[in-house]
Amino acid sequence: MRQKRNRDRVMAEITPFHLMRLASERGSSLSREQAIALLNQECAQRMWQQMMQAGLDFIACTLSGDTADSKEVPAFAANTNPLPDTQDLERACANT
Repeated sequence: MRQKRNRDRVMAEITPFHLMRLASERGSSLSREQAIALLNQECAQRMWQQMMQAGLDFIACTLSGDTADSKEVPAFAANTNPLPDTQDLERACANT
């Protein structure tokens, strides 16, 4: 078991590397330049909002004592693959 840390915050980020790895895992390719362009599109604000909402939802489930066994929880809390396909990301950005 990992040693507990005295954190005052948890930060998450999505980098070009993350997008490139996700594309590779999905059988696609994404250059660093394409990944940077995707992160700089208007949809980046929506992506951030969804990440924040996912974190708040996870915390709410944790604080209420809900578990995957006692109640259906969002995919991210059940540790399934919540990552969208890179084409879904591109479509979402194109629709803004």
